[in-house]
Order: sequence, then structure tokens, then C-alpha cells
Amino acid sequence: QGKGTVHSYVVMHHPKIPGYDYPLAVAVIDLDEGTRFVYNIVDCDPGDVEIGMRVEMKMETVDDSWSQPVYRPVS
Repeated sequence: QGKGTVHSYVVMHHPKIPGYDYPLAVAVIDLDEGTRFVYNIVDCDPGDVEIGMRVEMKMETVDDSWSQPVYRPVS
């Protein structure tokens, strides 16, 4: 559970949204459970993201009241 494969991605440089580090890799992930969602890719250089890359979910704490799922390369 919580693993998938990068289907496609973009590296965002603009518009800069407060709370995010740029450049920001945003990918369409084919989840192993059979659905497709858009998530941020973290814990790697945006230039290292590639189609077909295996990724796994982790929860990122934004503040005391908000956490969000993000994906990182499978180690």
C-alpha cells in the first residue's frame, strides 16, 4: 500500500506558492491499488524524477492542523 509508479511529471518554477520549495516536482502517480493521482515528489532532486520511477507515500506535516501525502523514491 502507498506505492506506485510515476506516469508523467512536471517541474514547477512558477507560480511560487508560499510553503513550497522550488523547483517543485509534481507527478501523476499510477498507484499500485489501481488509481491515478497527482502528488508532489520529495526527497530527491527534481532533475532525477523520471517516468517509470517507483515511489512510495509519506505524510508531510505542513503545520499543527494539516498534513498531506507526498511521494518519494523507493529506497
